[in-house]
Amino acid sequence: MNVLIIEDDQDICHLYSIWLQECNYNYVITNNVEDGLYEYRKSLQQQKQENSDNFSNRFDLIILDYDLASKNNSHPTKNGLSIAKEILSLNKEQRIIFASAWPQKIFNDYIETLKCFIEILQKPFEKDIFIKMVQDTFVFDTLKKV
Repeated sequence: MNVLIIEDDQDICHLYSIWLQECNYNYVITNNVEDGLYEYRKSLQQQKQENSDNFSNRFDLIILDYDLASKNNSHPTKNGLSIAKEILSLNKEQRIIFASAWPQKIFNDYIETLKCFIEILQKPFEKDIFIKMVQDTFVFDTLKKV
Protein backbone atom coordinates (compact mmCIF):
# COMPACT_ATOMS: atom_id res chain seq x y z
CA MET A 1 0.00 0.00 0.00
CA ASN A 2 1.23 3.48 -0.89
CA VAL A 3 0.26 6.23 1.54
CA LEU A 4 0.63 10.00 1.28
CA ILE A 5 0.57 11.81 4.60
CA ILE A 6 -0.03 15.55 4.71
CA GLU A 7 0.53 16.56 8.33
CA ASP A 8 2.45 19.45 9.88
CA ASP A 9 2.87 18.03 13.39
CA GLN A 10 6.31 16.36 13.48
CA ASP A 11 5.44 14.12 16.44
CA ILE A 12 2.40 12.72 14.67
CA CYS A 13 4.44 12.24 11.49
CA HIS A 14 6.96 10.24 13.50
CA LEU A 15 4.21 7.98 14.85
CA TYR A 16 2.78 7.47 11.36
CA SER A 17 6.19 6.50 10.03
CA ILE A 18 6.74 3.93 12.80
CA TRP A 19 3.28 2.41 12.41
CA LEU A 20 3.39 2.27 8.61
CA GLN A 21 6.90 0.79 8.61
CA GLU A 22 5.68 -1.98 10.94
CA CYS A 23 3.07 -2.86 8.29
CA ASN A 24 5.64 -2.66 5.46
CA TYR A 25 3.71 0.12 3.72
CA ASN A 26 5.32 2.62 1.40
CA TYR A 27 4.69 6.18 2.45
CA VAL A 28 5.61 9.78 1.79
CA ILE A 29 5.27 12.38 4.51
CA THR A 30 4.80 16.03 3.64
CA ASN A 31 4.50 18.83 6.16
CA ASN A 32 2.64 21.54 4.28
CA VAL A 33 0.01 22.25 1.65
CA GLU A 34 2.33 22.78 -1.29
CA ASP A 35 4.52 19.73 -0.75
CA GLY A 36 1.49 17.48 -0.27
CA LEU A 37 -0.12 18.63 -3.50
CA TYR A 38 3.22 18.42 -5.32
CA GLU A 39 3.74 14.77 -4.26
CA TYR A 40 0.20 13.87 -5.27
CA ARG A 41 0.47 15.49 -8.70
CA LYS A 42 3.90 13.91 -9.22
CA SER A 43 2.48 10.44 -8.52
CA LEU A 44 -0.29 10.98 -11.09
CA GLN A 45 2.21 12.20 -13.71
CA GLN A 46 4.51 9.23 -13.13
CA GLN A 47 1.57 6.87 -13.48
CA LYS A 48 0.60 8.46 -16.80
CA GLN A 49 4.16 8.48 -18.14
CA GLU A 50 4.98 4.89 -17.24
CA ASN A 51 1.74 3.15 -18.12
CA SER A 52 -1.86 4.00 -17.34
CA ASP A 53 -2.35 0.50 -15.90
CA ASN A 54 0.67 0.72 -13.59
CA PHE A 55 -0.48 1.76 -10.14
CA SER A 56 2.86 1.36 -8.37
CA ASN A 57 3.38 5.13 -8.11
CA ARG A 58 -0.21 5.93 -7.22
CA PHE A 59 -1.23 6.67 -3.65
CA ASP A 60 -3.81 4.20 -2.40
CA LEU A 61 -4.57 6.41 0.57
CA ILE A 62 -4.08 9.99 1.68
CA ILE A 63 -4.02 10.80 5.38
CA LEU A 64 -4.80 14.47 5.68
CA ASP A 65 -4.81 16.85 8.62
CA TYR A 66 -7.35 19.67 8.64
CA ASP A 67 -5.17 22.49 10.00
CA LEU A 68 -2.09 22.62 7.82
CA ALA A 69 0.83 24.95 7.50
CA SER A 70 1.66 26.56 4.21
CA LYS A 71 5.19 27.04 2.93
CA ASN A 72 6.14 30.66 3.60
CA ASN A 73 2.45 31.43 4.26
CA SER A 74 1.84 31.43 0.50
CA HIS A 75 -1.60 29.83 0.94
CA PRO A 76 -2.86 30.97 4.36
CA THR A 77 -6.47 30.17 3.45
CA LYS A 78 -5.85 26.56 2.39
CA ASN A 79 -6.81 23.84 4.80
CA GLY A 80 -7.49 20.12 4.62
CA LEU A 81 -10.87 20.68 2.98
CA SER A 82 -9.43 22.78 0.15
CA ILE A 83 -6.65 20.22 -0.39
CA ALA A 84 -9.20 17.39 -0.47
CA LYS A 85 -11.22 19.32 -3.06
CA GLU A 86 -8.16 19.79 -5.22
CA ILE A 87 -7.11 16.15 -4.95
CA LEU A 88 -10.62 14.91 -5.71
CA SER A 89 -10.77 17.19 -8.76
CA LEU A 90 -7.71 15.30 -10.06
CA ASN A 91 -8.98 11.86 -9.02
CA LYS A 92 -12.56 11.56 -7.81
CA GLU A 93 -11.92 8.02 -6.57
CA GLN A 94 -9.03 8.88 -4.26
CA ARG A 95 -9.36 7.46 -0.75
CA ILE A 96 -8.83 10.14 1.90
CA ILE A 97 -8.80 9.85 5.67
CA PHE A 98 -9.09 13.11 7.59
CA ALA A 99 -7.13 12.74 10.83
CA SER A 100 -8.02 15.70 12.97
CA ALA A 101 -9.01 16.88 16.41
CA TRP A 102 -11.90 18.84 14.90
CA PRO A 103 -15.33 17.56 15.94
CA GLN A 104 -16.84 14.97 13.63
CA LYS A 105 -20.02 17.05 13.11
CA ILE A 106 -17.96 19.63 11.23
CA PHE A 107 -16.61 16.96 8.91
CA ASN A 108 -20.10 15.72 8.12
CA ASP A 109 -20.67 19.15 6.57
CA TYR A 110 -17.42 18.77 4.63
CA ILE A 111 -18.49 15.43 3.23
CA GLU A 112 -21.60 17.14 1.96
CA THR A 113 -19.46 19.91 0.45
CA LEU A 114 -17.09 17.47 -1.25
CA LYS A 115 -19.97 15.32 -2.53
CA CYS A 116 -18.12 12.12 -1.74
CA PHE A 117 -17.30 9.80 1.10
CA ILE A 118 -14.42 10.87 3.32
CA GLU A 119 -13.24 8.78 6.23
CA ILE A 120 -12.62 10.53 9.53
CA LEU A 121 -10.18 9.57 12.26
CA GLN A 122 -10.70 11.64 15.40
CA LYS A 123 -7.44 12.69 17.12
CA PRO A 124 -6.10 11.55 19.46
CA PHE A 125 -6.14 7.90 18.41
CA GLU A 126 -4.24 4.75 19.24
CA LYS A 127 -2.09 2.70 16.90
CA ASP A 128 -4.62 -0.15 16.65
CA ILE A 129 -7.41 2.20 15.54
CA PHE A 130 -5.14 3.88 12.99
CA ILE A 131 -3.93 0.60 11.46
CA LYS A 132 -7.43 -0.87 11.37
CA MET A 133 -8.75 2.16 9.52
CA VAL A 134 -5.87 2.18 7.03
CA GLN A 135 -6.31 -1.52 6.29
CA ASP A 136 -10.11 -1.63 6.22
CA THR A 137 -11.20 -0.53 2.76
CA PHE A 138 -14.59 -2.28 2.79
CA VAL A 139 -16.74 0.83 3.34
CA PHE A 140 -14.73 2.91 0.88
CA ASP A 141 -14.79 0.19 -1.80
CA THR A 142 -18.51 -0.39 -1.30
CA LEU A 143 -19.44 3.30 -1.52
CA LYS A 144 -17.18 3.81 -4.53
CA LYS A 145 -19.35 1.33 -6.48
CA VAL A 146 -22.56 3.23 -5.72
